[in-house]
Amino acid sequence: MVTEEERKQAESLGLEPEVVFNTLSDYKTVGVKNDEGETLLEISGYDLQIRFNREKLTDIADVEGLLDGLKDLFRRLIMDDLLAQNEQKNT
Repeated sequence: MVTEEERKQAESLGLEPEVVFNTLSDYKTVGVKNDEGETLLEISGYDLQIRFNREKLTDIADVEGLLDGLKDLFRRLIMDDLLAQNEQKNT
């Protein structure tokens, strides 16, 4: 993992740090399937990190708030994707 200081140094020099991944063991996939087992959403890639702020997730209400935020985030992503797809069809 690159520290914030390392990132700023590289950015100031116009460099981007190179990271090397193992093709199989570092590749992660998470997703959502419907009742028929069809994939509705897949998130995959190298260095896929999911971090929960456990200090702020202290009860069910906090977890529900997080889930509502995720729902809103993915709603925006899906709508942006659908709009872009429609724009491509109309051009």
